[in-house]
Amino acid sequence: QPALHSQNMGRSDQSSVLEEEVKVNLDAKTTDDDSEDIIADILPYELINMQKDQLSELMPELREREEQAEEMVDSAGLVPKDITNYSEKLSVIKQQYCSRLCQSPAS
Repeated sequence: QPALHSQNMGRSDQSSVLEEEVKVNLDAKTTDDDSEDIIADILPYELINMQKDQLSELMPELREREEQAEEMVDSAGLVPKDITNYSEKLSVIKQQYCSRLCQSPAS
């Protein structure tokens, strides 16, 4: 199953690996003449179980990415506030320079 979770694999490669794993699992479980019926009964459950395993392995990474996205949104939300604060400070500095220029003696 580790081959299924490789991020370097394409979808067709993953599908091939999945089909092969299902065949191997089913071959191990079916050895009699009724194997086609058993395969039809087992296949959906095997696929569901394999998909559930894959999803459970992805969940920690998905949660981590979700937390990172939330942190980025929170950080982006602070930008307008920072801009407003900077603008206010810049305005104060501008007023200070204007008042100094007005007070300086004309040459």
